[in-house]
Parts: sequence; structure tokens; C-alpha cells
Amino acid sequence: MFRLTLNEHFATHLDAPRHASGTGWTNERIPLDRLIAPLVVIDVQPEAARDRDYALLPTDITAHEREFGRIPRGAIVILRTGWARHWDNPTLYFGADTSVRPSVLHFPSFGIDAVRLLIDRGVAMLGVDSPSTDIGKAPAFVVHGALGAANVPALENLADCSALPRTGAVLMALPIKTRGGSGGPVRVVALVPRRAP
Repeated sequence: MFRLTLNEHFATHLDAPRHASGTGWTNERIPLDRLIAPLVVIDVQPEAARDRDYALLPTDITAHEREFGRIPRGAIVILRTGWARHWDNPTLYFGADTSVRPSVLHFPSFGIDAVRLLIDRGVAMLGVDSPSTDIGKAPAFVVHGALGAANVPALENLADCSALPRTGAVLMALPIKTRGGSGGPVRVVALVPRRAP
């Protein structure tokens, strides 16, 4: 047998609502319909390429909905920033040399007003292909706090999301079911409809 010792919040992982709120679901209490649900992908790669501190705006959500339809209640919403391409270079990924413990990081993610709108839409979970659901230079973890208070789990450090369709797929994100866990490693799989031959 092997012994497994790991950090709950490292690499591709899930944040349980308890992680930031002090209340809300822990890992083993998150209902399956929050972990397996229809997928919506909001793509801000051009914006993130221009501004590494880009934070998703409500107008990005409404622009997405004009093209792809309203985000349904119970959907898992992934923010595609393209940041996963920097994973092998921590200085680029975090936007600073993390070996010297910087006080300010620089990477894109969700903005708090957009998150409040998505919570109002009744999303099951949010996810992002950057280090955190809060942008790197955020002075406080306001997005984490809002998600925790609303009992919405989150995915961070997602791997390459480039092949995901904007709508029409189902996402499965099942974390280690640790009792009282504030999060944990997660294998994220998308079931994408096959194209007709």
C-alpha cells in the first residue's frame, strides 16, 4: 500500500463552499447535481491576453447570452481565459515570482459583480483555468466569500479548456469525498456530443 499526503487546494481542485465562508457544504455534503451538470463556457481569452488582471464583467455574461442563450439554472459555468497554457511557468501563471512571496499576483478570473449575477442565475458551480476564482491582484477574496455564502462550489487551475464547446456538454467534477473537507483534488471530465460524420 501507498500513503497519500496532499494539500486540498493544489493543482486542479474544487473549493467546497465551507472553504471561504466558514459555513456551507463541505466536500461530502455537496449534492451530485452540483458536481454533474450542463456546461456553459464563457470565453474571455482575447480580454485576458490584453489585460492579465482581467475580471469577468456582467456585460461579458450578457454578451455570451445574446449569442448562446440564457445560462440555465443548475449549469456549471467555466471561465476560459487561456491561462492554463502558462502552467509550466509559475512566474507567468501567477504573474509574479512566487518564490519570493510577492504580495500582488497577476492573473485573470471572475469579477464580483459577474459572480453575483451568476449566483442570481442559479449556477451549480463555477470554474476557471487560472489559479483562483478571484483575480490575482484582488485585495481580498471577495469572489470566494460570495460563492461560499451562496453555497456554490468552485473549480480552480483547470487544465486546457480549449476543446470545450460554449454550450451543449455535460461536466463532471468529482472531488475526493473527505468528511469535513474544504476542497480537494478533482478530476474534471466533459461529455461532449459527437458531431455527425
